[in-house]
Amino acid sequence: MSTREDYPAGVPCWVDTNQPDPAGAVTVQRRFALALVASVALHALFLATMRQPNYARAGVPGPEPAPLTVRIVDNGGGKEIPEAKGQSFDGTPVDIRSDGRPKLILFVAHWCPHCQREVPLLAKYLKSNPLPKGVDLYTVSTSVVKERGNYPPSAWLDKQGWTAPTLADSDDEKTAAAFGLPGFPYFVAVDGSGKVVARTSGEITTDDFADLATKALGNR
Repeated sequence: MSTREDYPAGVPCWVDTNQPDPAGAVTVQRRFALALVASVALHALFLATMRQPNYARAGVPGPEPAPLTVRIVDNGGGKEIPEAKGQSFDGTPVDIRSDGRPKLILFVAHWCPHCQREVPLLAKYLKSNPLPKGVDLYTVSTSVVKERGNYPPSAWLDKQGWTAPTLADSDDEKTAAAFGLPGFPYFVAVDGSGKVVARTSGEITTDDFADLATKALGNR
């Protein structure tokens, strides 16, 4: 006959079925029940995981990210902006370069939820609060994905009443890369000498926007 004392520590103790042991039988039954519950729980978790859609594998866009505001602010290091020559959605030439005029450059993506909030906010603000005289505003539409929301970006911007000259970036996003885009929306303030005086990424307030224009003028 085997007893629990016959087994060294750490080795499972099995009940000898030839010897009645009610207390031991109850213990094993409890262990078996716990093991069964754990097994069922793990199986359910596995099935739930398998049912989650794999957006990357399917080649379709996933759900939009939750609202989030990201602020990355610096002075741009005083570097001169690169020259970006291109055209708008309708073929109108758009040239963003150092031309002696202060300017703000806004980079947007049509599918970005932060841009979808920022563009109408600024469009409404600019109707009654135009930029200071001498400060130009340009937009760069980049990171275009046909399968995502608000495509095409031209229709989205028109719907929001956005009138600033807009450069349609190349498919490989050369303009965004040249300006060091870290995220959307992305604002770049440039002074009259063509040097970057402020940059920020993420949703900003209208006061922040006005402050960028003031910095572009070189007032502070």
